[in-house]
Amino acid sequence: MSVPSHDLSKLAQEISRGELEASLAAVLGWYRDVLQTVLVGDAMPLRNPGVAAAVRTAASRLAPGTVLRQLEVVCDTIADLDKNANRMLSIETMLLRLREIERAPHAGAGETGAWTSTS
Repeated sequence: MSVPSHDLSKLAQEISRGELEASLAAVLGWYRDVLQTVLVGDAMPLRNPGVAAAVRTAASRLAPGTVLRQLEVVCDTIADLDKNANRMLSIETMLLRLREIERAPHAGAGETGAWTSTS
């Protein structure tokens, strides 16, 4: 994710004003499909086959531990929002954390990286 921080902030504002539940469900589905593809390749159908090429591209460059950390960030964001956290701030934080995880040196395929729950 090579989006500048100010663009992530604008995106967070747009998402937080819209159908947040649907947006987060789409993000969650994306990372589930990427993790599934990392783990089993094309052995199982994707939840969203319309983005199969992009999922395969992401899966080819991310380690399972990296995708698990990204899924954890999305799930933590959903949990925070269920507790009435600030929508815009929560989404912006999620997007920044997702970018940080993807940029980390251990993000590449073939590296497992540690995965621990923060909640």
